[in-house]
Amino acid sequence: VRAEVRVGDMIVMLSDGIAPLPDEACWLIEHLAAHTDKSPEEYARELCELSRTHTGDGDDRCALVIKIISPDGIKGS
Repeated sequence: VRAEVRVGDMIVMLSDGIAPLPDEACWLIEHLAAHTDKSPEEYARELCELSRTHTGDGDDRCALVIKIISPDGIKGS
């Protein structure tokens, strides 16, 4: 998969334990769009915790969140 990313964008990769079925992902889509002010670590932890309230404890869950920063490490373009 190819995608153009810019400084400030986040790449989120999730296991199927977060939202096993597409019809169970509505909360996830809303959350992804609304909460972009957190650190990648906080965001990944929050997604895993929130998924428990939506899908239960029946499956393992994993979230990887990568935030794109400028080459010199300073936020912004």
